[in-house]
Amino acid sequence: MKKSIIWSILLLMGTKTMLNAQDPLASFATQRDLVKIEASLSTAGKTLLASEKREYEQLKRKSYRFSPNRCMNYPLTSLASLMKEDISPLLLKKNIESNLAKLPSIKKSFEAKGIRWNPAWLVDITTIDWKKILLGASGCSLNTSILSPVKDQGYCGSCWAFAAGAAYEHGYKLTYGSAKDVSEQDLLSCGLNCSGENAGSCSGGWEYRALDYMLCTGAASESAYPYSNAGTTAEAACVSNPKSMSLAGWVRIGTSYPSDDVVKAAIATYGAVTTAVYARGWTGYGGDVMDAYPNGSSELVSSSGATINHAVTIVGWCDAKGAWIVKNSWGADWGPYRGYCYVKYGHYNINARVHAALPNP
Repeated sequence: MKKSIIWSILLLMGTKTMLNAQDPLASFATQRDLVKIEASLSTAGKTLLASEKREYEQLKRKSYRFSPNRCMNYPLTSLASLMKEDISPLLLKKNIESNLAKLPSIKKSFEAKGIRWNPAWLVDITTIDWKKILLGASGCSLNTSILSPVKDQGYCGSCWAFAAGAAYEHGYKLTYGSAKDVSEQDLLSCGLNCSGENAGSCSGGWEYRALDYMLCTGAASESAYPYSNAGTTAEAACVSNPKSMSLAGWVRIGTSYPSDDVVKAAIATYGAVTTAVYARGWTGYGGDVMDAYPNGSSELVSSSGATINHAVTIVGWCDAKGAWIVKNSWGADWGPYRGYCYVKYGHYNINARVHAALPNP
């Protein structure tokens, strides 16, 4: 299919679904009694608060605010638990080829149900000139109509499952207009990729393996399989439940660190994308744009390369702030924006790996 058709369809989608404002999260802002929050911290939380405050005060580059948060009662090693990359270029190639092979049947199925078909779904989007799609999309863009509720992973390091689940939920609402609530407990306790490998545990996991589980097996709804791991790192045993939610496919956006324009266009296409980050200092987020650690800085690099430890969902962007609009999974009382935050482009190793989901009807 000609690229011009893809561009025109995506431009149409973008103009209809994106809301522009200089500060999209302003309406999300809540007043918090920081004195009470600090007083309610556990001994471990107060120790972490003191440690993070010292680090924050020593930062040379910062324009965001710092404040105590309930998340400080949990060690960052639990909150931010993401396994390092394990997917080979060969598997990525197979994923693209598999998606392309499925396109005719998926298109036929969608059109039979009267669902708008977007030809950019599941193709190798690195072949598309996204700059043409993003013409006129400067400023801040956030599609508030497809946002699903912010969830709380609790003490379990299951960020990877929540990132994958949010990508599915936003994609489903964008494509079909109705809301679905996926069971992160199913992804956590039962999740296996298409090769039968474990998607992860409370000690970390892979967001793309969770997407693979939804592709080959499907997942239960939150109401059928509620989250039970909030208060423990002991992963609950898998419980069999009807799989009412599934993917037609999932897409790796580029390879490593795709450009900001590519990620923006992927958000416009799929509703949201998962991304790996290094969440250093995130528990004390108090507002504005997190910008302390640029990609490539000594704080974000280890002997084995760029460091990542957390998975989140990018739901929008704000060129006026030079930042991504990010949905976290540490509860709606994390930070002043009900669980969302701004992360500066090219910081905290954001875009280290990016994935999108195409839900089935």
